Amino acid sequence: MLTLAEFDSNLLERIKANPNPRSLIGLVRRSIAWGRSLDKKIAFESARNMFAIVGVTGYAGFLSGMHIVLATFSFLLMAGTWYSVYLFLYNKQ
Repeated sequence: MLTLAEFDSNLLERIKANPNPRSLIGLVRRSIAWGRSLDKKIAFESARNMFAIVGVTGYAGFLSGMHIVLATFSFLLMAGTWYSVYLFLYNKQ
């Protein structure tokens, strides 16, 4: 089993060997296009509801003490929660 330090060094070596920036640029462009397609009013409402439950300062303090891999996972979990609230509010309209 890999330790966290070995995983980080292996990851950096793989990125150096095959950076593939074209797919990263495409991912950013697709993400921006997806964000623009959302209903802005519902998106802000779902973020307000999610942060009312979680709390922005509590979440920021929670992320500040985490390793980058765990912080990324936690951020993705938060984004998934926000999107599920967004879909719920969007389907409710």
